[in-house]
Amino acid sequence: MPRLLPAIIMLDVHRDPLRFEIRLAGTAIREIYAAELTGITIAADDASPLSTDAYPRLMHAVNEAAPVFARNAVHWQGRDHVRYDVAHLPLGADDRIEKILTLIERV
Repeated sequence: MPRLLPAIIMLDVHRDPLRFEIRLAGTAIREIYAAELTGITIAADDASPLSTDAYPRLMHAVNEAAPVFARNAVHWQGRDHVRYDVAHLPLGADDRIEKILTLIERV
């Protein structure tokens, strides 16, 4: 389990409008993105590469209350060469997703 911690992102789910705030990003995430992501908001109306890439998957995880798996590349600061697998795992109760636990692994 300890080897997974650097590859974890924890996101808070906010509604009206639906958006996601990165509460915690592990050290491997900072290395992949070459930036600190903690505190960043991912939203539909944000044209940043991170929001454009991640928002549709996160929205699907919330709307379907089901995990989402993908293989992708970082489109951030010219780092298209960095490829990774991602798993978004929605967390909540009573069909209301409150958080998403995301695991990222470089491939």
